[in-house]
Amino acid sequence: FNTLSTAVVGVTRSMGIHSLVYLDDFCFRIPKDWPEETRFRCIWFVMALMYCAGYTVSIEKSVLWPNTRLELLGLGLDTLLQQFWVPERKIAAMMDLLNELNMSTSVSVKWLQRFVGKAQSLTLAIPPVAIFLRCAHESLSAADKSGANSLPDSRRLKDDLNELRGLESWQRLSKWPDKQAARYVMETD
Repeated sequence: FNTLSTAVVGVTRSMGIHSLVYLDDFCFRIPKDWPEETRFRCIWFVMALMYCAGYTVSIEKSVLWPNTRLELLGLGLDTLLQQFWVPERKIAAMMDLLNELNMSTSVSVKWLQRFVGKAQSLTLAIPPVAIFLRCAHESLSAADKSGANSLPDSRRLKDDLNELRGLESWQRLSKWPDKQAARYVMETD
């Protein structure tokens, strides 16, 4: 599967189409300065390439017209601003989980693992999220060592996780990481 994905992405990149693949999710970015007709032809070329490679393309999940703002892997991408954003429904789901946490007297390990996974998925768009998950990681580690299925009511854990309520008002978009290659010079005897 990975070999096939690499081949598809290699073909599109050789044409000047920027490509991103994660498991079975693909994103192709066609340069905006290309003529509109060329961009539409590229979209249909990519569809034909995917079909010939044996992929089933979900038309419902696909964006088949040039677009600068879309959702991929649960995050929003703005290709003009080169920034990520979090969809409102994901923020609402996090707030629901925090409400559930505040109403409970203990926290199950399974619930905390699910919460951490959902919160961790936001770090690309909202990097500070990782800071508030430290206590959760410590709690999960302690539970793993002791074999416990639930954690006692931990004020520190709840306080740290409730700091994530600030996500409701998070307005800043996160710039894409700058992946410029670093150059190192190494000398040996």
